[in-house]
Amino acid sequence: MTTFQISDPAPTVTLTEVDDAGRRAARGSVAFVVTNTTAVARTASVSVVPGLESDRTSFSIVGASPTGPTTTSIDLPPRGVATVTVMISVPLGEVARNGVLSLRAALDGDEDNDVTDSRPVAFSVGSVAAAAPVPRPARFPWWMLVAGAAVVLVVGGLTALTVWSGRHPPPPPAQEEDLTGLVSTQQKIEYLERRKGEIGALTVTVDPSSCIVRGDWIRRKASAPGEGDKATISAGVGSKVDGDCPRAEPRGEIHPKLQAYRTWAARNPDIYASIQPFTIEEIIEFLERRFNEIGSLKLHYDENVCYGLDKVEPEVRDDGTIASDSTGKQIYVALIGTRLDSPCQSDDPRNERRQKIRDLSRWADSRDITTLDRPE
Repeated sequence: MTTFQISDPAPTVTLTEVDDAGRRAARGSVAFVVTNTTAVARTASVSVVPGLESDRTSFSIVGASPTGPTTTSIDLPPRGVATVTVMISVPLGEVARNGVLSLRAALDGDEDNDVTDSRPVAFSVGSVAAAAPVPRPARFPWWMLVAGAAVVLVVGGLTALTVWSGRHPPPPPAQEEDLTGLVSTQQKIEYLERRKGEIGALTVTVDPSSCIVRGDWIRRKASAPGEGDKATISAGVGSKVDGDCPRAEPRGEIHPKLQAYRTWAARNPDIYASIQPFTIEEIIEFLERRFNEIGSLKLHYDENVCYGLDKVEPEVRDDGTIASDSTGKQIYVALIGTRLDSPCQSDDPRNERRQKIRDLSRWADSRDITTLDRPE
């Protein structure tokens, strides 16, 4: 077993074309979460692994030395995590091309034997010709000859539209279809695969109001008129274990279901996917992707949530809006489950739950995000 683990980022990263000292370049960034899996402090030697060696100069790790921008060292406490952000800046060439990179974490002093690589992340770079097309020769402005007629047509069209809109009701809202008849997770994934050409977005959350056994649900919402032709799929994975719900050990149920959705989404990167994180590493990765919009992070133990079913979500006011702090940024809440009675996980989590709070606090400090209500 290797000392470090690296979370899987999205399989592709979208680059933005910008001007760089008179030249066109494509820029973006990828965030990786590196975890020390051992019970002792370790130092990780972290480096960018380019798909092509010629691309190495296009990458840099935030915080690395200017003389060695693609390598750095990170001191990690026991079970500690750190976010490593890799910046990408690729000059546009004569032809468009694709590239790939991954992150490597090795144990300092034993780099040859104790090493792990992340999943590769792909990116695309456009061409100079596509970014700045050659201007066409000036043509005689024939449009001026028909300008008067166009004005008349526009005015007449607006008048007709005004009359028409007063006689016809607005288009109906998008309809939602319940697909819960697809009982197993595998059936739901097979449905997504069959209909992926019609899907624009997938949202998956853990639902504490639905039973962990036979409580999962999935719904399809067609796009409203004028909003494109792609549907939105919403799915819930039940986590309720008390009341009238059948008894089941939850840690072995929920994570494989979320992972099945996550695997399908990774195979279909053109579909927007938002899948609720589960482990503390996934929660930190989830927060990292949104750190620009987060101003404060509340940290809570929750005795109504089973140990191992931690979650993070925006704080929602009574009126349904997302709460914001004095800076105008959003407030997020991390809930660390502490319930231990049957049928929840029975291990004593006292040390681990404190470590989770420390990991979240350390991440927030690294992003200058205020932590609130931190438990002792």
